[in-house]
Amino acid sequence: MYFKVPSPNHLCRTRALLFGVLATLLPYQSFACEVVRAPIDYLQCVVERSPEIVAAQAEAESAQDLIDQAGRWLNPELNSQNLFGMSLGDYQNQNQFSLLQPIQLGGKRDARVATATARAKKASAERDIQLSVTVGGALSQLLRSVQIRQEMSAIESAIGAYRRMVANLKRRTVLSPEQRATLALFQANLETLENSSSTLAAEQKILKATLVGILLGQQIDWQALDRFGIADWPELSPATNTSLAANPTLRSFSSLQDLAAAEYQSASAEAWPDLKLGPMLQLNTEGPIKFQQYGFEVNVALPIWDLRGPAKRAALRVSEAAHLVYETRLRQQTILLKEKQEAYELLQKRIADRTPIESFERYLGSVESQFARGVLGPPQVIEAYRQRIENLRSRFEVERQALSLVVDIWTVRGEVLEKTLSWAKTSWAQGGSK
Repeated sequence: MYFKVPSPNHLCRTRALLFGVLATLLPYQSFACEVVRAPIDYLQCVVERSPEIVAAQAEAESAQDLIDQAGRWLNPELNSQNLFGMSLGDYQNQNQFSLLQPIQLGGKRDARVATATARAKKASAERDIQLSVTVGGALSQLLRSVQIRQEMSAIESAIGAYRRMVANLKRRTVLSPEQRATLALFQANLETLENSSSTLAAEQKILKATLVGILLGQQIDWQALDRFGIADWPELSPATNTSLAANPTLRSFSSLQDLAAAEYQSASAEAWPDLKLGPMLQLNTEGPIKFQQYGFEVNVALPIWDLRGPAKRAALRVSEAAHLVYETRLRQQTILLKEKQEAYELLQKRIADRTPIESFERYLGSVESQFARGVLGPPQVIEAYRQRIENLRSRFEVERQALSLVVDIWTVRGEVLEKTLSWAKTSWAQGGSK
């Protein structure tokens, strides 16, 4: 049989995490969502207003209340009996009253408290899992909004250049076969870019509607929000033996161990009888004579036929299975944390080493004039603009993977809310991504 007993330090860390998250999740706090102008505003409003987080928080708070309910004593019982009739011509009457207090033996109340505590632990973990999913999704949407803005800017710049080159060719009185082919190529690429621009505009429209919908119609200052981008990517501290202490997934599986232990404790306690005891009073009438009697009543079931053996064996098997699942998940999370951190550091280095966007912009600024002077031919012009768009899209893919990994790492470490809000406040700056 495997029962996991948390250390005092672990419990202190868990309580600190719980109270910290609860303080953050309380609805309509002082920072209240008014107008969203920065990524930090958006994330705080998402945490505050997300229906999924609010529902999960309510579940966690309800589970905490049920711990107190589970520890309550059972209510006393008031019993009354009345017997009356005639005997030898005299009227006889007996009224009996008893006030009994049920007392649960064998630790039934402790078992209920243990069960409620395990369920509260699971509800808290499920809330934090939902928090990670929601915050991660909100970050992805913010990043995609930045990327769409950058890609649309690059495409509009290319469209402007193609339109000018097409107009210059059309102004010529006579076009050679080579120039007619160039014009056709430019017009085809112009249409391709315009299609991409329309697709991005549609995606941006839907994304903005989604962002507003998540905030339940909260006002967003798009002009202010659109100026932000990721200035710096987060540096991760090395993984340690305590990195998984607050992992919500492991806390959820740990709660299943606790619940299995509580079920075994409950099955063992059910083998003990419940005791009911208390004072009793009997009022007697026998003809003209009336008198009272006092006593003490004790009721107890005899544990003869059922000692809860099958229930204890079933709970024991569930406990062993829960321990196996927890140990398996612990190994998986440990391996994943290490591999994801290495993968993130690889992408982080790629982001740090990539060529600045300004270098491409300066080069593209000279392409149009070089074509006009005959230095560059149509294939080189088309390839230059195509490579610019492809480079942007490959950058975006690296950023999306890096963001997904860093959110996963923070989630595995159980610090996604704290780290996300801190990063959004300090590293999302006006001016766009580097």
